[in-house]
Amino acid sequence: MATDNRDGWNAIADAYQRERGWPHESLYWGIRCPPETELGVLDPLAGKDVLVLGCGGGQDCVALCSMGAGRVVGIDASDRQLAHAQVLCR
Repeated sequence: MATDNRDGWNAIADAYQRERGWPHESLYWGIRCPPETELGVLDPLAGKDVLVLGCGGGQDCVALCSMGAGRVVGIDASDRQLAHAQVLCR
């Protein structure tokens, strides 16, 4: 990942999570998309391990856990976004 992209996300992560955020009650595929509960794209997740690339503040990880996923691992290039994920996932 380009350093400028990581630096950019680190610079805006706190404001993004505070002002825009992202729901964690349901899994969303995009900011303007309906939730997974309406789309039904995923097969049942019961017990399946999931890797979330670009997990941001961890909202998708929380939603996947609530949908019955087994182990959920989130990866993000932004240290600040991961800090938000750590708080949310406690």
